[in-house]
Amino acid sequence: MFLESTISDIENYPFLNPFRFENDPSKKYWHISTLESLLEENWNSIEEGVTENREYLAAREKIFSSSVFQYFTDQKNRIIQESLETDNSFQILGTYTCLLDSIVQTAFDYSFIDIPLIKERLVEELNHELNYKQKNLPEKKEKLKLLKEQILEMEKNLESGSSSSREYRYFQEVESQHESETRVLEERIEELQQLIPQIQDFTNDKNFVLNHLVIFARGGYGRAELGLSSDRDLGYCLDTNRLNNGEAEMLRQLIVHIENLLRNSGVETAHQYFEIDEDLSRFDEVNTLHTIPSILESRVLLGSESLATNLKNRFFQVITFEPYVLNLVRSFSESKEPELNRMDLKMDYGGLRSLQIPLWITAATFGIFPSQTADLLAFLIQKHLLSHRQALKLCQALEFLHDLRNFSALPRSIILMTKPVI
Repeated sequence: MFLESTISDIENYPFLNPFRFENDPSKKYWHISTLESLLEENWNSIEEGVTENREYLAAREKIFSSSVFQYFTDQKNRIIQESLETDNSFQILGTYTCLLDSIVQTAFDYSFIDIPLIKERLVEELNHELNYKQKNLPEKKEKLKLLKEQILEMEKNLESGSSSSREYRYFQEVESQHESETRVLEERIEELQQLIPQIQDFTNDKNFVLNHLVIFARGGYGRAELGLSSDRDLGYCLDTNRLNNGEAEMLRQLIVHIENLLRNSGVETAHQYFEIDEDLSRFDEVNTLHTIPSILESRVLLGSESLATNLKNRFFQVITFEPYVLNLVRSFSESKEPELNRMDLKMDYGGLRSLQIPLWITAATFGIFPSQTADLLAFLIQKHLLSHRQALKLCQALEFLHDLRNFSALPRSIILMTKPVI
């Protein structure tokens, strides 16, 4: 299976525009600049009292968490109010998507400034580990030497009958375990001796980071259909083919820092981490096939577009068409009939999945996964698989379901937004 690299030839149908996310840079800039001003203002109030690096990093994390939590709360409450007044739920999905895009961008920018502190902390931890293991290695080797001498002595005693074969086998097992532990210890010491200088040489170059990392939105967030009850699905991928071990480890630490900032701000995400050279065959299993559409229709937030395309192509080449489609068909056929007064708006018959699964099957058939549903519908109109009216009816059905999901999520959203950040 091969993934089409471009969807630029898809015709624009104006009647689909109300259901399409328009990435307005001015709105995103407004969120980011407001957040940056808020962070700077709050940081200036405590900066002078912070001296030690670990304390400095912890203070910056605390400032980010409290500032972004308050901003996120205020903005989400505004979106909730708008959702009760708008005629098109896609406007709410787009507004919420833009807000989260801006917060992720701000978290990255904030974390990038912290790279020297992250590097210093990491080098300190790795040096501590190296010193400990170097001190431990001679003791391990001495124990192994004594074990070998004892086993040689036992071999002599076995011949004379003064030592049991059971005892001898036991000491052989102990020797094998110590040899394995010593070998692992030596390998880790060698790894650390190479890794630490590479990390120390890591430069705080934003272009380098963005050329070797991509952060992308997955699932409903990737389609810019982020509802008030939706999971905030993020993905990270490193271009490990072009990174040494130290550079890769620094970017992993950067990702961990970003996720910590988001989680502590009340913007918890369901995230997946990938390396471009890793084995992806596990995703061709029945229990993981359902995650593939969220990658293929993902939307780049920042970083390398080409890296994101390479990851999508690798996923598309890993999956086997027939099992993939059969798994989607099975998911569709196993959907429950909604009860008279109760319905799962996402999974039951007539819910979102009833609309999305046929679209995913069609996308896999043609090898094209645009990030937005409206673009896929436009493609299907071009292929004469849908009429204009059918595409419009599908969009209207999606709009209605999203509106209903948002409305049903209001009480829970309001409760969650009142929880304090720890």
